[in-house]
Amino acid sequence: MSGYTTWSRGRWLIVLNRAEPFTRQRFSLFHEAKHLLDHPFIADAYRYVQGQSPEEWAERVCDHFAACVLMPKAWVKRHYCHEGTQQLPTLARRFGVSQMAMRLRLLNLGLIEPTPRHYWRTSDVLLVPGRAVAA
Repeated sequence: MSGYTTWSRGRWLIVLNRAEPFTRQRFSLFHEAKHLLDHPFIADAYRYVQGQSPEEWAERVCDHFAACVLMPKAWVKRHYCHEGTQQLPTLARRFGVSQMAMRLRLLNLGLIEPTPRHYWRTSDVLLVPGRAVAA
């Protein structure tokens, strides 16, 4: 478990897994903070949406909130589009997030295209299930 929020001795506590990388802990902190912000409105804020339970929908919203706080749209676009920083590891380090979180944010902002699940690149060979194609 990356983190959770609990009510203890008259106050809210956000508990983070210290065994996880610092980048993950930062993301989890803001994810859990969103749960706290939403708590008074939980019954109205999260209903069944797009075939998801209220719990599933709340988790998605909290992930989105954390991504927005840690990787603001304007900043990501400035680095990616205007400054030309397009290497995933470099961007992830700059924003203090994991490469996966950075990749998802770039996808959500429409700055990169999703990679088809059935294609993998290895050096100069594009691997397609059942055959290898020179790239």
